[in-house]
Amino acid sequence: MHALTISALATLSLFSFHPTADDDVRAVDVGSREVSGKRLRPFDATWTSAKAEITEVATIEKRDGRKCYVRVQHWPALQEGVVSVRSELVLDASTLETVSFQTELVGLPEGAGVGDTPVFLRWEFDGANYACTVQRGVAGERVTNRSALPAPMFEGSGLGLALAALPLKDGYEARLPVAMNLGLTDALTLYNVHARVVGTETFEWKGKDVEAWVVDVDWADPETGEITSAGGADAPGGAYFVAAKPPKGCPHVVSYRNDSVRIELASEE
Repeated sequence: MHALTISALATLSLFSFHPTADDDVRAVDVGSREVSGKRLRPFDATWTSAKAEITEVATIEKRDGRKCYVRVQHWPALQEGVVSVRSELVLDASTLETVSFQTELVGLPEGAGVGDTPVFLRWEFDGANYACTVQRGVAGERVTNRSALPAPMFEGSGLGLALAALPLKDGYEARLPVAMNLGLTDALTLYNVHARVVGTETFEWKGKDVEAWVVDVDWADPETGEITSAGGADAPGGAYFVAAKPPKGCPHVVSYRNDSVRIELASEE
């Protein structure tokens, strides 16, 4: 599930973070033993948000000899003539380190693409180093640039998966370093995310009751420590509803909500 807006369906030791009021909260790095990919399972789900139905499929597969957790999302066109969006997130199946993230506009007519708006974006990571490939316009050339993060970071649209890989319980809190692509740009925005379990809520999935941890997330500037989006289901930062013990085939994040968005499992689920 996505985070601040709808970038995630959904969802690392932070580098030189400015001290904040929650500085005593545990910092969970990429590679931390607190994160266990063994908690994640495959699923195939449909979500509703406003008038859209979003599909999301997660599988475990080998990529270049590496066992990976792969999540594919498809956001359909909301009206005739508007393209859909497809994204693929590939994570290390054990540590949830980001291997790659790709997003593309599907169904663009020939010659489409306005100005600098990308129609294809792909990031490939090697620890903190990454290569970003961008295509602008259907007929545009794909150009690759290389850069580096201050440290390996969790991918923002997959934050819900990172939360599901943590040992959540009543009162659990953690700080996670997150890099997120906000919209169709080739930039990554960095955050210090403070996640905290604030309660539980019960959902129904295929006739079964599924108890979920309610996890509020604050999004802070990693350099200043200033909270840019406060967490909560009715606040900009939002809340993830993470299944405590998801039945086979059930998504790990059963809902994501903030002050402007509600993403819920479709009724047929």
